[in-house]
Amino acid sequence: MQSRTFLPPIEADAVHIDTVKLTHSYLASDLPLPTDLAKLGFDLNFKQRGGNDITTAHPKQHITISSEPYITVIRSSNNHSYSGITVECSLMKLVKYNGLGEQNEVDIDCSLDAIEDAVRNRVNVNFDARTAKVSRFDVNADFNVGEQRIKLYMDSLSRPYSRLTPSKFDDSTVYYYNGSRTFAVYGKRKEMEKQLKKRKVMKHDVDAAEGLMRVEMRLKTPDAVKRYAKKIPVNAVAKDLCTQTIASKLISETINQLDLDRTKISMDARADLLIQEFGISAPEMLGILKYKELLGEDFWKKIGWSASTYYRKKKELEAVNLWNVSPDEALPALVIP
Repeated sequence: MQSRTFLPPIEADAVHIDTVKLTHSYLASDLPLPTDLAKLGFDLNFKQRGGNDITTAHPKQHITISSEPYITVIRSSNNHSYSGITVECSLMKLVKYNGLGEQNEVDIDCSLDAIEDAVRNRVNVNFDARTAKVSRFDVNADFNVGEQRIKLYMDSLSRPYSRLTPSKFDDSTVYYYNGSRTFAVYGKRKEMEKQLKKRKVMKHDVDAAEGLMRVEMRLKTPDAVKRYAKKIPVNAVAKDLCTQTIASKLISETINQLDLDRTKISMDARADLLIQEFGISAPEMLGILKYKELLGEDFWKKIGWSASTYYRKKKELEAVNLWNVSPDEALPALVIP
């Protein structure tokens, strides 16, 4: 019988803090008037609520396709109502436009400084990026697994939990998402090829991404960020969350939830290992895996199983690392150094 072969794990080449959204509240009198925001090149939207005139100022379209900080100003005519500034951008791309390579604490500090400078230069308002509330927080890690292995890893992912919706974008990206968070795994070279067509990167950037698989976690809402910050626990402000330590912790948890922190057994080895682990129950377990491959992870609903039966069987297969296997060769585990 075929035994489990030891494969040394693949360490992440780099861990990045990518897109963040930072927010500060202000008195309306501290912010430019709508007429001044228009002169500064913002597009304005107006609405009224209970006698309060609310102006929302967004950057012009050309800003939205660049790596520059995306600054939104909300100004209420009533000083007792909310007024504020929100900045959204990639911390990584503020320092390294292609998003590749290592990111360290100095890079993060430089990015936060760049955000402060951008707000000051754009609207002449002081914005303390470090004490700003974080309402979106994306982190990722790049693993040099080899270009030919990227699809094998994506085909062997585990859905972190059932409430997430699975989705694929051609053969280069897998998503699991809900309203508050997204897990994403994709080939970085193919993503960079798309950026090259938009003239946002150079040909050598595409070559530098050869063989890199990116694993990403996006906390997309203020509540999702608050819950994670409370769990750690830290305050949900940039100076506490935007660190390499926190980014590494979050992406390490993500790799665990996707079941990428364990070696992926090859499909050829699966039958023998099922017999080793389950004996006379091996055919039943193989049938479960086949149904999953044919009908998806929710196959149990179609064949009339109860949820308790399904999750009990799934737990048994996960315990021996047979719930998801590689369709071809065995794959090394991924780890954050």
